[in-house]
Amino acid sequence: MTIGYEQTYQLRTGDFDRYAHLLPSSILDVFQDVAGVNAEQVPGMTWKELTNAGLFWVVTRIKYEVIETPQLHEQVIARTWPLAPTRLGFQREYTMRKLDGTPLVKCSSDWILMDYKTRSFASARDFYNGSQDFSEEKVFEKKLRKIKTFEPEDAGETFQVHFVDIDINGHVNNSKYPNFVMNSLDLSEDETIKTFQIDYRHELRAGSTVRIHSKRDGNVITSMGISTEGDTAGECMFATQIELA
Repeated sequence: MTIGYEQTYQLRTGDFDRYAHLLPSSILDVFQDVAGVNAEQVPGMTWKELTNAGLFWVVTRIKYEVIETPQLHEQVIARTWPLAPTRLGFQREYTMRKLDGTPLVKCSSDWILMDYKTRSFASARDFYNGSQDFSEEKVFEKKLRKIKTFEPEDAGETFQVHFVDIDINGHVNNSKYPNFVMNSLDLSEDETIKTFQIDYRHELRAGSTVRIHSKRDGNVITSMGISTEGDTAGECMFATQIELA
C-alpha cells in the first residue's frame, strides 16, 4: 500500500469570505493538516524525530486549482500523498472531493527539510530511510514553475506580522501568507479564484513588515510581499499568482 492519508472535514463559516467563497488560507490549512497527520504516520519523519534531529519541514511552493467550489458547511474529504524524496525534499500532492467522490480541488506542493538553528537546507533523501512505497500519481502534468517578479508600479499596502500568524516553528505559518494578499486585493463577489500559487522565498517572523504590491494582466493577478525593514529590506519574501475564473 502506498504512503498516503485522507480525512473528512466539516467546512466552517470562518473558512469562507463575505461572498461564501472558500478562502485560500482555509484550503492551505486543510491540506497542511492532512500532510502533518500523514507525516506522523511515516517512521523517521515524525515531528518528534525531526525535532530531535534539529530539523523541520518547510513548504517552498504550493499551487491549487479549484474544479468545483465547495459549499458553506459542506463535508469534504481531503487526501494527500508524497512522491519519492529527492536530494532537496519531497513533492506532496493533495485532493479535496465531495463525499460522493466529485472532485473539488487539486493541489501540489514542494517541501524541504531545514535546520532549526542554521536555517539551512538538509537532504531529505539522506535523512529518510523508511518505506519506499511512494505513489507516482501527480495532480498536474507539468512541474510547478517559479513565479516571475515584477517592478512595482503601485503604492502597495503594508502589513505587519502578529502573534496569531506565527506557528510552532517560530515563523509565519504557510497558510497565513495568503491573508496578506487577499486583504490587499479585496476581490469583488464576481471575482472567484480558479488557481492559486504561492512561492515562499524567505521566512517572515514575528514583527516582520511587508508591503504587498500587485499587478493585473487580464484575469491573472501577480502579487509580491516585499520586506520593508531590517537585513531583508527590499527583498521579495513571497510571491503569489492568482488566475480568476
